[in-house]
Amino acid sequence: MVRLYPHPPHLTVAVYPRGTEIECFAQACEAVRQVGCEPEGTVYLVPRDVAFVFSSDLADRSETAGVRPERLEGLIAGGERAWRVAQAGFRHRQHGLVVVEYLHNPHEDRHPIAVSISAGALGWPEQLRGKSQRLSGRRLEKWAVKLLRAMASRCDPWYGTVDVEYSLPTPSALKAGKASLSPQVFVSRHAGTTVLEAFDEAFAETARTEWDSGWFYSGSARPTRASALLGRVAT
Repeated sequence: MVRLYPHPPHLTVAVYPRGTEIECFAQACEAVRQVGCEPEGTVYLVPRDVAFVFSSDLADRSETAGVRPERLEGLIAGGERAWRVAQAGFRHRQHGLVVVEYLHNPHEDRHPIAVSISAGALGWPEQLRGKSQRLSGRRLEKWAVKLLRAMASRCDPWYGTVDVEYSLPTPSALKAGKASLSPQVFVSRHAGTTVLEAFDEAFAETARTEWDSGWFYSGSARPTRASALLGRVAT
């Protein structure tokens, strides 16, 4: 079995679901397939109906298992009463181990669903990257944005981000001003005019891109005020 932990630091593509966690997780697994990943067959299983902050909190009641393809599909889809998949391993021929997982949730919100991979060159300060590292970093970043777009389309989440060593905040943290979204962020059109206008203002000097279910913004500063507004509507 594969250890479900990519080499650090980690590049994380994450979304906060509008629907159920299990459905979003299953769609995130389909999204990683869409961008060239294949299942490893290793999953981390936790009791289906037990709440947790970190999935590792249930270590004494969980198991890491190697499963056959026919069972894997049913597990990921939420087809077993006793278990839910908290982590699932995939592999990409260029980017290596890819892990779909539940992020921690310290509040009474849903868990963000994330895809984590080794950040590679993106884990180095930009000024220290050589020519080949800059090239591989741009290639990985482009792939990660493509993955976020696939997740946004399939999961129809409230919001999502791409960032290195960053755990996507839940709405409670955003609303309280304890956290902000990253400079590469997707925002659902369901967030409404006021929120989207706040993001337009925060990213006024950068381009925005319309996706199927919302808008993708990419800049250099964290949209603190817009994030707090989004936290109030993302229920």
